[in-house]
Amino acid sequence: MLTSVLGRHGASGAPGALLLTASLLLGAVVVEMAPGSELAAQTPTETSRWFPDEPLFLPPLASAREPRFAGALLASSLFRGRHQPLERAPYQLSRREGLARDPHGEVALGGTLPIWEGGGAGATRVMAGIEGGVFARFRLAPTTNDLVGSDWMAALPIHTARGPVTSRFRIIHWSSHLGDELIERAEADRIVFSRDGVDLLVAYDPAPAVRLYGGGEWVVRSQTAIQLADQPASVDERLGVQGGAE
Repeated sequence: MLTSVLGRHGASGAPGALLLTASLLLGAVVVEMAPGSELAAQTPTETSRWFPDEPLFLPPLASAREPRFAGALLASSLFRGRHQPLERAPYQLSRREGLARDPHGEVALGGTLPIWEGGGAGATRVMAGIEGGVFARFRLAPTTNDLVGSDWMAALPIHTARGPVTSRFRIIHWSSHLGDELIERAEADRIVFSRDGVDLLVAYDPAPAVRLYGGGEWVVRSQTAIQLADQPASVDERLGVQGGAE
């Protein structure tokens, strides 16, 4: 076919013949690369992508300090019958302010932003992202709904998933701050509560509606322990253990 085209146009038709020849060659390459061809079948199935839709590790439902949007009602004994604590004097609150029955409300605002995910079918998938959250607690007995305090967290998580097993490793920072109303009413002395550490949770799903998980946290650096130099942190204060079932 290519020979007959060149012979019909002669020398003056050479440019058109060359273009037609290139088009036919390109078409042959496209057909060869089409889905279902031998080359396409050799393409690996493992992929990586930026900003996946959801994280690989789901936070435990019962954990009160997971970055998500949630609310809770609590019955607290924080301000009743306290002995002299190590870090500050007892809060000076009147019994008329609802200490006999002291309900608290807590609001959590936060989430996990997946940044990158790699892996594919039959392989271990890995995800990296960022986390942030704030947890604010209010006293509901006083009509002013005083802010007791707020906990802030930021973390760099790495998730893995393979079959029924998922895990989450985080480099995490926590800091806590007393509410202004509590400081004014109770004349509380403010201390710096801040810590940096790492934590790990591993979850196993033996059935679609069953989940087991466990892990722990190690506090690498505590600003509170530095401030209270005469009361150094023990191993128990630096190590936390978590476990449960859903």
